[in-house]
Amino acid sequence: MNPDSDPESLHAEDNGTLQFDILDDRVQWTFVPREDRLMPRPLPPHPALICELLVGSGELRIYPIVPYADNERYMESKYDQIRCIQVERLDLASDSDAIDDDPQSDSWSFGLELEEVMDSLPGAFVKRWKHGLGITKRYRSIISVVEHIGDVRELHLSVTADTIELRRNTLIMPMTTFDNLCAEIRRIDDRASNVATRFKTSAVYNSVAEAFGLPQKPPSRGRHPMVRLLSEEVSGVPKLTENEQQQLLLATMAQTRTLAREKPQALAALRLDVDIANLDELIDQFSKALEKGRPEGYWQRFFQRNPFALHLAFGFPLIQVQGQASVGGTTLSGGEGRFADFLARNAITGNIAIFEIKKPASLVISRSLYRRTVYPPATELTGAVGQVLDQKVELIKSLAQIKESSKIYDIHAFAIRCCVVIGRTPEDDARRKALEAFRGNSSTVDVITYDELLEKLKQLRELLAGASS
Repeated sequence: MNPDSDPESLHAEDNGTLQFDILDDRVQWTFVPREDRLMPRPLPPHPALICELLVGSGELRIYPIVPYADNERYMESKYDQIRCIQVERLDLASDSDAIDDDPQSDSWSFGLELEEVMDSLPGAFVKRWKHGLGITKRYRSIISVVEHIGDVRELHLSVTADTIELRRNTLIMPMTTFDNLCAEIRRIDDRASNVATRFKTSAVYNSVAEAFGLPQKPPSRGRHPMVRLLSEEVSGVPKLTENEQQQLLLATMAQTRTLAREKPQALAALRLDVDIANLDELIDQFSKALEKGRPEGYWQRFFQRNPFALHLAFGFPLIQVQGQASVGGTTLSGGEGRFADFLARNAITGNIAIFEIKKPASLVISRSLYRRTVYPPATELTGAVGQVLDQKVELIKSLAQIKESSKIYDIHAFAIRCCVVIGRTPEDDARRKALEAFRGNSSTVDVITYDELLEKLKQLRELLAGASS
């Protein structure tokens, strides 16, 4: 140690002291362990250099150590491989208290505080020497990944480099990349904190709700892929691989009869859970497609894959008969006559229902008033109603021939029901009133908006979730 070092530079701490040396072109800070803290360990041969500043270039080199005497790695390097973190062009002070480039000048002779140097670094760095310097625990994954790359001994944070580069035992990383990584880690931490809060709140609520007989509420798993991944992890339910899912499905199918006989309640609960999971997926797909404004063709295919969603439009059980059904030809799948988007029948009576699917962007109620008093139905709505009524007439005329040629005899035209799925529910009261007045006076055609159909799915989901609890 420099015997001329100012006494004020020697900081007493429980685990050791800090001392600095003034050399020709740099200042070095050294952590000196307390001898009484090392017993019965042998005293290291020399104190540990933890930081040095190259005065001319402003380059800072940090040598992180474990500074805690009760740790078995006391005075050793903090990381497995990396021994040095180098930072370029450190901006130490304002013009009013700038440090002279000459380490032997008066400004240096009074001793530059290490804390002052460290405070000029980004927030990801440990700023106090008594904690051994280095990178804070929040961003320790950066160190772990760098060490995993290879035998990296030094991390060089550069303000001039454009890309990450490995030179022998030194990984050069642009400072902008380091800052971006730290920002992304903070975002992940924030999302994880939000997920944890949701699950904590749900756990507390469900515990209290049970005492008062209130329905249980599962925590929201969010929409962001990372939030959903974190939710799965927090829930404690392991995510199965595709092969594991297949094995579980086959095992469950093989044991269905045994479960029905020996564990009927467990099997019923399993079926309910599966129904809820399917509903969750259906609701998620429906919501995303609605937000993206998918066209009419997409929704026709969507309902063909998920006819259950359409069946909610009526209050009785339906069975799909045909998608894109010919209602004026000789067969349901024929290439002649008029086509209905979907044809279904009452599962018990066989009475036919016709569905006409329009896009969510279709206007339901006109934007302008009629005679300054009421909002009339939009042309797209009245046109769709007229279209489905025409399909009904054609189907009644052709039904006998269609049944015979298609060999489908359990469909009947007792009182054909028609349904138009179209547009979004108006946001203002006046147009909502106009919509209700129009469809309330339509005895043979049910008009339902996409918002209402989605809400029906959500209500059914809540009903099933309440039953499962």
